[in-house]
Amino acid sequence: MTLDPAKAVVLAGSGRSGTTWLANILAANPNFMVSFEPFDRRRVPQAAPLPLRPYVRPDEDYPQWEPYIRSVLNGSLQNEWVNRLINRPWAWRLLVKKIRGTMILGWPEHIFGCHIVFIIRHPCAIVLSRIRSECETHIDELLDQPQLVGDYLEPHLDTIQNANSEVEKHALMWCIENYVPLHQLQHMNWIFLTYEQFFKDPQEMSARVLKKLGISKTLFTQRALSKTSITASPDSAILSEGNPLLEWQDRLSQKKRRHP
Repeated sequence: MTLDPAKAVVLAGSGRSGTTWLANILAANPNFMVSFEPFDRRRVPQAAPLPLRPYVRPDEDYPQWEPYIRSVLNGSLQNEWVNRLINRPWAWRLLVKKIRGTMILGWPEHIFGCHIVFIIRHPCAIVLSRIRSECETHIDELLDQPQLVGDYLEPHLDTIQNANSEVEKHALMWCIENYVPLHQLQHMNWIFLTYEQFFKDPQEMSARVLKKLGISKTLFTQRALSKTSITASPDSAILSEGNPLLEWQDRLSQKKRRHP
């Protein structure tokens, strides 16, 4: 059974920004199934033709990628990786959770009419979490995309190419993968929220997002709100009962925060 792409919800944000936590909350409604990180070509063979962090212009045609994007949004893309979070064979709506697709959000909304939720988190918190998790940056793949370079990166190539430290590279990745959707956000009908807002008042923020998406709360929603994300790193502030909103202030030096 294929699902209606227009009813799909696409949830995107930088890696370590709370997307898995939010996905579990939004998809606590039993009518939903989740497609988990379908743009990770290392685990999804069908995504092999796409860059690991693709960029597309919202109003252009990409016939080479359209069939794959459609298979993601209608739920026909199935494998052990994408089904690992919430897989309900009876579901009639799909939530696509992705951290490698922040720069293509305008295109599926324009072509398929799906709903977009974009979450952002403080860059220093992201940098700290990614370094601790030994995440790679893949900046080279961004520079290999001529449209992305021409539309956004050209004025900053010297800064990007001269980044040497891990802090610098991860900070640049945050800038690029968030600047593009933030620039498009002003022209689109997306739901926007910050990790910090959500952490401070998850009840209120989740209620607001669910209402805008037309998703009913269920008995499982509260359970999802109190559950720690499966992708939280072992030494994260949440698991240690610390404050993830402030932890980076102790872990990243003032020098690195000012001049990453």
